[in-house]
Amino acid sequence: RLRVAPMLRIVAVSGETLRSFPLERLEAAAGTTGFGYAVKEELQDELQVPSFRLRLLQRNDMVPDKMSWEELGKPEELQLVILPIGNGSEEKLLDAAEQGD
Repeated sequence: RLRVAPMLRIVAVSGETLRSFPLERLEAAAGTTGFGYAVKEELQDELQVPSFRLRLLQRNDMVPDKMSWEELGKPEELQLVILPIGNGSEEKLLDAAEQGD
């Protein structure tokens, strides 16, 4: 019998599923950086949006980058908000560029 790996679903504000990732891969990538950070790194690569513009929400609360999946309560779904460029983000963009993000 084929065993299906547990997945983390990333949804838009509208509820539309944007991406799904194997939890095992995200947990391995989280290492010392944290689960939220690992998810943002995966999304940054797939969506071509810098991670500093990505916000992950769980039940309308921002997901801290450094928390583990277990500390977050083992969610199966997180909501993604992509911040627009502007409104003071230009300085963050320059900082991110300097840091190679």
